[in-house]
Amino acid sequence: MHKKLIRKFVKNAKNIEDNTVRSQYGYFSAIVNIISNVFLFIVKLILGISISSISILADAINNLNDSISSIITFVGFKLASLPPDKEHPFGHARYEGISGLLVSIIVVFVGFEFIQASFKEIFSPSLVKANKYVLVILIITLLIKLWQYSFNNFVGKKIKSNAILALAIDSRNDMLTTLLVLFGLLVEVVFNLKVDGYIGFLLAIIIIFSGISGIRETIGELLGKRPDDEMLLEIKNQLKVAKDIIGYHDLVVHQYGHNQYFATVHIEVDANLSLIDAHEIIDKIESDFKKNLDINLVVHLDPVILDDPIVTHYWQSVKEIIKNCDGLKSFHDFRVVKKLSYNIIIFDLVIKESETRSDEEIISRVSKLILKKFKNDKVKITIDRNYISLGKIK
Repeated sequence: MHKKLIRKFVKNAKNIEDNTVRSQYGYFSAIVNIISNVFLFIVKLILGISISSISILADAINNLNDSISSIITFVGFKLASLPPDKEHPFGHARYEGISGLLVSIIVVFVGFEFIQASFKEIFSPSLVKANKYVLVILIITLLIKLWQYSFNNFVGKKIKSNAILALAIDSRNDMLTTLLVLFGLLVEVVFNLKVDGYIGFLLAIIIIFSGISGIRETIGELLGKRPDDEMLLEIKNQLKVAKDIIGYHDLVVHQYGHNQYFATVHIEVDANLSLIDAHEIIDKIESDFKKNLDINLVVHLDPVILDDPIVTHYWQSVKEIIKNCDGLKSFHDFRVVKKLSYNIIIFDLVIKESETRSDEEIISRVSKLILKKFKNDKVKITIDRNYISLGKIK
């Protein structure tokens, strides 16, 4: 049903990689949510007032809040579709994440409002006038929310939108709230127990926790979270098939909204290559990344000396030392600067994420081990933080 509905209202619905089509998904989802939530708000507001139920009124206000959230999502998609400008050269796609954050904040705020109203009902309970018609109406609203959750979840996963998925989570929470309201009414009707305020309090706690969860997710996206494993694997495979490179390191990926990725990486090549040949290699890598992964990649070139037996000896020795040291992952940018009476051993050292020692402690420890073997030399080590774990150099 969702697919048929989308095909009818979203042009070129299959082409979800197109930002224009993706925005149309967002607009349509927001409009569907606005209409359905306004309808539910009106129904539950009338119902809550007519039977004097604080939990139903809280549920009604929650649906009104959902409508506001959907409007924010709609505006967020509109702003996210704006083209890059002088002040924002990477575009405005992060507005989508901002809209998701605002929705989550509103959810938390409404949850605290429900707590206040529920406490009043707990200490001053009113008579709830429930009957079978009220229960039928609530069941119908529950089914509408079930469809709404399914629709938002389908769209959110299809276009990979945290803002739409936040609406789906909110719809799921609304299903729980309505179920609790139904349970509370049945308890009052069957056992004549005043539980309306307690049900409202429980709903408020559920709403607050869901809002906090949404805040954490959207803030993580806005701060710049680690790419998912699927993308990292694609990047690793793309680098693995690159010709004439020795290894790679210092990969950093930045995301500016859905499918807008910018990355940098250090590529190691034979130092004997001409500058033109080396440039052709990295130019091909950058081109392949854009074509195959739609990632705007900038490559930094690191020349590696392969045919100097002295450098090779130093490299093998340092490799063995680092291999036997706990907390160390790999090293790169290795070079030996030869002086008249000594050599300077220079490299970047990558430490494991679990390592708790300070950079100074690590440098001191590794330097002592190296100088124990090469007594007359000097060591210059730079600690390199591994922003994205992609394994060791090939």
